[in-house]
Amino acid sequence: MPCVRIFSGDSRPEAFFALRPRQMPAAILQHHMEAWSADQRIMAWQSLRDCITGMSLGKTADDAAWEVLLDAGLAYAIKYVLSHSFFCGFSEEELVACNSNSPQDVEEYIADVLPYVALVICNLRDYLEFSLTYCSKEENNPRVRRKRLKSAEVVLRELPRMWQNLWQIRTPFLDSQPPGIGVDFPSMKASPRMIHHGLSEVSAIMSAFHDKYPKILTAPTSTKMPHVVFTIWVYCYHKIDRTRVAENAYVALVVYQAAHYDVQYRHDEFVNEFIVGLTNPKQIARAALRDLRARGDSAHLIISTIFALLSLFRPLVQSEVYPMTLPYQRRLLHSCLSACQSVLCMGEDSTFSSCESFMDTAFSMLQMAFKSPGNYPGLFPERRIHAVIALASTFLLEAIDSWATKFVAEVRGVAQIFCDQLRRHAAAHDPASPSDPQIDLLRRASRAHWKHVMDGLRARRVHRGDGDTRWRPLHQTWVLLGRALEVDAYGTAPVEHEEVRATFPLLTRCTWRECLCSVHEPLHKLQACRGCSLAAYCNDHCQRKDWTDGGHSKDCAKRPSKGF
Repeated sequence: MPCVRIFSGDSRPEAFFALRPRQMPAAILQHHMEAWSADQRIMAWQSLRDCITGMSLGKTADDAAWEVLLDAGLAYAIKYVLSHSFFCGFSEEELVACNSNSPQDVEEYIADVLPYVALVICNLRDYLEFSLTYCSKEENNPRVRRKRLKSAEVVLRELPRMWQNLWQIRTPFLDSQPPGIGVDFPSMKASPRMIHHGLSEVSAIMSAFHDKYPKILTAPTSTKMPHVVFTIWVYCYHKIDRTRVAENAYVALVVYQAAHYDVQYRHDEFVNEFIVGLTNPKQIARAALRDLRARGDSAHLIISTIFALLSLFRPLVQSEVYPMTLPYQRRLLHSCLSACQSVLCMGEDSTFSSCESFMDTAFSMLQMAFKSPGNYPGLFPERRIHAVIALASTFLLEAIDSWATKFVAEVRGVAQIFCDQLRRHAAAHDPASPSDPQIDLLRRASRAHWKHVMDGLRARRVHRGDGDTRWRPLHQTWVLLGRALEVDAYGTAPVEHEEVRATFPLLTRCTWRECLCSVHEPLHKLQACRGCSLAAYCNDHCQRKDWTDGGHSKDCAKRPSKGF
C-alpha cells in the first residue's frame, strides 16, 4: 500500500514519518481537534492533497489507495471539519479577525486562520473533482464508483450550510483582508486569493455534475443555488486576478441553468437578496467594461455569465417583498449593452475580434429573452430598439467580412423580432396625439444606420456575385426592417421634418447624434463643449464631428479656441 509523509505531533523536522492512507482521516481529525499548532494541522491536509494529486496523476495504486481512504472515513472527516464550529473549527469572530484593530489579532489570523481555511477548501475541491470525475466514467470499477459516489454524497449534503455561513460573513471575511497580505506576507499560505479561487472552483464542480447527479448535488431542504450566487459575488466584487473566477462563474451559471431550467426562485429570500440588493446592473456593467477594455481571452465571460443569470430567472415577476419598477432582466440587459457601447464610443482600439464573443452572447440572449414567455410582455420600449439597431449596425458589416456567421444569424433573429415590435408601436400610436421628439430623433438615427448597412450589403453582393447566397436571408430581413422604419429597399427616406433636439438632458448623453452614447446613458464621463458648455461629448472626435457635420457651429455661442 502506498505511503505518504505527514507531520506528527512532534514539532521537530525529523518527526516526519510514513503514514498509510488508512491512518490519514484519523490523523486529520486528531490534528484538527487537538490543534497543537497551525503547522501541524496544515501539514495533515497538505499530505492529503499530495495523496489525491498523486492518485489523479496515476503515481499510486489508484483504486486500492482510494478505497482504503473511503473505508477509513475520509468523507466523514472532511464533513466534520467543514461543519465544526462556524467554519473549519473557527468561530465567526476568529474568521473576521482580519478587521481587528489589534495587530496581534491580525497576525494570528494570517498565521493560523487564513492558511488553514485555504488548504481545507483546496482539499475539498480536489476531493470532489477526483471523486465525481471517476464516478462519471462508465468504464471504471462499478463497486469503487458506487463507494466514491456515496462518500461524495456525505460531503455534498454538508455544503449548503457552508455556503450559507460564508455568505453571512462574505464582506468581513473575504472582501476586507489586511492590506499587507501579498506584500508583507507573500507566502501562498497566507493568500486570500486561494480561498476565492478554491470556492469558485468548488462551485463550478458542483454545477458541472448537476446533470449527472441532481438528487445528490441539490439537497431538498436547502436553497438550490447558494454556490452560484457566491461565485458571482466573488467575481463582481473581488478585483484581483479575476480571470479564473470569471471562468468558474460562467461554468457554474450556464450548467446550473440547464439543470434547473424550469425551477422558480422568486420565493427564495437568499436569491432575492442577491438579485435586488447586491447585484446592481450598473456594477455589472462596470465589471464588463473593465473586462472589455482589458481585451483578454476571457473578456466576454462576465457578459456570458450575467446573461446566463438573466435566462435563469425567467419569468421573474415582481413580488410584494422586492417590488421592481422595471423587470430585473431588462435592466440587466440594458446595462450590459451600455458597457459595449461605451467601449466602442471611447475608441479604445476595440475591434470586432475582441468583442465578437461578447456581442454573439448578447444578441443570442436578447433573442431568447423575447422568445421566453413572461419576460417581455407587451411592447419593448422603442428607444431601446433603436439603441440595439445602432449597436448591431456598428458590428454587422465587419462580422460579414470576418465570416462570423453565428453572430450574423443572431442579429437577423433580433431584427425579425424588432420588425414586429416597430409595427406594433406604429399601430399603438394615436395619430391625433403629438409625436415624441426624442423618438423622432432616434428613428432618424436608426434610418441612417439602416441605410449604411444596406449600402454595405448591396456592395458586397455586387462584389461577390449573386452566387453567394450566404447573406441573402440577412438582406431580406434588413429590407423588412427598413420598411418597418418607413424606408424602402433602395434607401429613400421619407421627408425629414425640421431638426428637433432631444428632450433628455444634454450633459448626460453625447450630443453628437451618430454616437452610440447619444441614445444610451454612458458609463464614462463626458467632456463639455469648450465654447458654450451647453453640449457634452465622449471625446474630441465626437465634438469635432458635431462641429463640422452636426451643426453645432451655428448654435455655439463662442467658437472654441482650437477650431475644428
